[in-house]
Parts: sequence; C-alpha cells; structure tokens
Amino acid sequence: MPASPPLTSTILIIDDDRDTRESLAEVLADHGFSTATAANGEEGIRMALDHRPRLVLLDLMMPVMSGWDVRPAMKRIPEVCDIPIVVLSGVDDVHHQVTYLDVDGYLRKPVDLKILVEVVRGYCR
Repeated sequence: MPASPPLTSTILIIDDDRDTRESLAEVLADHGFSTATAANGEEGIRMALDHRPRLVLLDLMMPVMSGWDVRPAMKRIPEVCDIPIVVLSGVDDVHHQVTYLDVDGYLRKPVDLKILVEVVRGYCR
C-alpha cells in the first residue's frame, strides 16, 4: 500500500453552523493559518481526503453525518486516519466524548478564541 501524502498546513473546520465556521476560519486566517470548511461530516471527510489537513476541528451535532460518526469513519480510511481531531461542542461530558471518540482534544463552545489559536499552533509546529 502506498504511503499517504504528507499533511498540509490547512485546518479543516467541520461545523453545520455557518457563522461558527466563518468566525473560526477568520480568526485562524488572522493568525496565519490556511483553512477549509465543511457543513457536515460527509462533506468533512471528502474535504479531509482532498486537503490532508494538519488538524480537524469537529462539531458533534450536525445533520447528514454527525461528528459522532466522523471519527470512526475516518479511522477506517488510511489516507485520513492519522489526522488529529479536536472536538468543538457545547455538550457537557468532556471526558466521555474524548475517550469514546478517540479524539485528540476537546474545546467547549463557545470557544475561547485565544485558547483555540494556542491549540491549533500546537498541532502546526
């Protein structure tokens, strides 16, 4: 099996709320990050395959394909299984989510933008 292409410096934001996607993308762009966005999990997986992002910021509650389904689906796809995922959610049970989904981190909505930028920088070193 051929090796997956290297990760790019793009940050993929998967969230069904357009205002959230645009706000996060704008903040990250202001700090020098390239972003791509998707409105649901299916679109997000396609974007991950197309862009090979350095990091995925993933909402959980979305139509079509929820964030709860994105991580297990990505784990089954060799080209994207190694991409780190940080969940962005207003759901309370943080430890359960991170453990159950096997994600790399969790930020509670509304997201503290300063912390978001620090977390993203950590994955882009």
